[in-house]
Amino acid sequence: MLPTTRGLILAFAGVLIITPDTLLVRLMQIDTWPLLFYRGLGMAAGVGVYTLLRGRKSLGKRLRALGLIGIVTAVCFSTANMLFVNAVMRTSVANTLAIISTAPIWGALLSAVVLRERLPLRTWLAVVLAALCVVVIVSGDLGGAGSHLTGDIVALTQSVFMSLGFVLIRSRPDVEMVPCMVLSGCITATVSFFSAGSLAVMPQDVGLLLVLCLVVLPCSFLCLLNAPRYIPAPEVNMILLLEMILAPILVWAAVGETVSHTTLAGGVGLFAVLLVHSLLAMHANGKKRGQAVRVGEASVTTTE
Repeated sequence: MLPTTRGLILAFAGVLIITPDTLLVRLMQIDTWPLLFYRGLGMAAGVGVYTLLRGRKSLGKRLRALGLIGIVTAVCFSTANMLFVNAVMRTSVANTLAIISTAPIWGALLSAVVLRERLPLRTWLAVVLAALCVVVIVSGDLGGAGSHLTGDIVALTQSVFMSLGFVLIRSRPDVEMVPCMVLSGCITATVSFFSAGSLAVMPQDVGLLLVLCLVVLPCSFLCLLNAPRYIPAPEVNMILLLEMILAPILVWAAVGETVSHTTLAGGVGLFAVLLVHSLLAMHANGKKRGQAVRVGEASVTTTE
């Protein structure tokens, strides 16, 4: 199988597997902290088993190899996980997914700070336009008894922490960072255990919880973490936009949760901005690879 094909399969599989996440959260009658406890436990168990089966090194050695960057990355992903569930509990699924889809934009900004990368003009324009679209989405939640402004802010904070986690992974390409998801799950489970008054689950929720924690979360994250190994990150980001469309449709079909006019307008604008930005980034990456190939061929010709 060609690397590009493998990368596309992983990215699409990751999106399709993660899409029911918000619906499952909506369907279960369980409080936030118990849900987070089981999400963290499931992530740690699922990724831990994968890590053990994947190579000869023990899980303990791989966790120790993460170093300080790996620990900080795990904290970022754990925080993002906790913020995600809180956002879904406090605002609409459409708002949550539209706002957290801005993660690649914040990731580019954080790359400029953490990795000292120079940002192209298209990214600066995307930052401004994405911020305007988020303002449009949030504007529909200003004031009123049913205001979801807190949830919108939580979703925005989640996107920043998620972005920082992926930037930190890029900062250490020499270290296997998949085990940090095990550590992240353990952190989430530990914090949630001491914050939850009770970990009891209603009998009708047990099946949904098992699907969410042992299948949806670990499988989707493993696919999405491995996809950039085979295809460019902008291409993965573009495919991830499908969740912004599919998940709200799924939730609407299952529980009748509608999308407000402001969320629809801001979401469509945001989708267009992120799509164009990803396409331009893919084009720029293609040109760079083409130039590198030409330089290499010229070097070989000169040597001969």
